[in-house]
Amino acid sequence: MTKKVLVPIANGTEKLEAVGIIDTLRRAGANVTVASVQELQIN
Repeated sequence: MTKKVLVPIANGTEKLEAVGIIDTLRRAGANVTVASVQELQIN
């Protein structure tokens, strides 16, 4: 069974922080959805 994970990203999140979390979850086999309430501007 594939796990589903929602990763909420806040405006101003450092790119490395977001990518590190998302990559780790995907490598673990999770189906990752990234969401933001604002247009993403990852620094």
